[in-house]
Amino acid sequence: MADRFTLLNRGQSLGSYLKSEVSREDVLEMMAGGQEMDALQAELEEFARSDEAQASSAGSHSLEAAAAAEHSLANAIGDEAKKIQAHQ
Repeated sequence: MADRFTLLNRGQSLGSYLKSEVSREDVLEMMAGGQEMDALQAELEEFARSDEAQASSAGSHSLEAAAAAEHSLANAIGDEAKKIQAHQ
């Protein structure tokens, strides 16, 4: 264990911290990309809505399947975000 650490996200520094300056929950939130997960979930839901609308007007089973997969993935991401928030 160290008393100072640096968090990276895709090769970019999120900052250097002293262990005493940041909570475990803050570190988990940064590692999990809390805001990024929320944005990804919203984006997937929008894709699903768009695919559902197109499938309804065109009768496309492949778009219906894509919308269902997008909803499922968005729900899974939302569930993970809730688990992270529950640990805070």
